Amino acid sequence: MNGTLSGLVGSLQAAAQAAEENEKRFRASLRPRLEALERERVFAFRRLNLVVDMAREAARQDAFDTAVAAVIAFVAAEFALERGRDRHETILSRLSSVAEAVALTTHPAPDEDAAVPDVAAALATFEAWYRTETGAYFLARADIAVPETPLTDW
Repeated sequence: MNGTLSGLVGSLQAAAQAAEENEKRFRASLRPRLEALERERVFAFRRLNLVVDMAREAARQDAFDTAVAAVIAFVAAEFALERGRDRHETILSRLSSVAEAVALTTHPAPDEDAAVPDVAAALATFEAWYRTETGAYFLARADIAVPETPLTDW
């Protein structure tokens, strides 16, 4: 290779490497935003599924009070929240406003002028409280693997 061609190849190689580095930096700069968007999407679908399941559970009940209790029991089971544990009782107690809003959608108050419950707002308030209290997302509890207790048949 003559000097002119060698210089051209060298400059093209340097340009290719610079382009590769630019691409790597750009992709790395996108990663945090993509992860945040992914988390937002996952939680939006979890929120949707949770509310649908809660409403389904409430609709199975005959009365408002039993609907609220059934919704709380469902969430406790779904998110491995044990009755009798102080921290879990606090969470379930705070969740009662969401359960009541859901139960009102399936067992409306007899007063026709009563406000329609805002389940999304109640859930958002609960989630904000949980995040403030624990530093974590409530819906991230779905990522916690709960080992199954083996049953022994004697």
